[in-house]
Amino acid sequence: MQFMIKDAADLVLTPLVGEGGAITIDYLNTFNMKTESEKLAAKAKGVDKIVIYGAKTCSFELGSEVITKEEMAMLLGGELSGTKITVKDTVSAPYYSLAGTFTLKYEDGSEEVQTLKAPKICAQPNADFAMDATNIGTYTLTVDVLAGAEGVLFEIDKKTTV
Repeated sequence: MQFMIKDAADLVLTPLVGEGGAITIDYLNTFNMKTESEKLAAKAKGVDKIVIYGAKTCSFELGSEVITKEEMAMLLGGELSGTKITVKDTVSAPYYSLAGTFTLKYEDGSEEVQTLKAPKICAQPNADFAMDATNIGTYTLTVDVLAGAEGVLFEIDKKTTV
């Protein structure tokens, strides 16, 4: 059955090590997944004849118009201590696990909540952080999805009630 995705994902990022609690990001306007695979192709008469796909990389882009201090620190590649964000010339980007939900709406009108789980992510410390007196700012935090146990990047499944 065909479906559409209703709304952007709601996420919880949990630090894998160190201090600090989980970070809830439930205000996204956009959530984009990007996966890419290395490609090797044997050609015959200049045209791809046999293709081998190799290692896969993945990233998620989180787009919003509102932001928290925790997300701002990740976006800038800085450290949050209390209310202060400190950005240094070297970056030590922490790892998080990601758990989230999003909703599918099927063509018959029914809905189904999906879970999204990534065992290991890391925020890209590259910022395009603009302030504008006449428009609302938009922010995009990009996270790299890193392989967890058994090479798993992420999993999507129907949410089960517990």
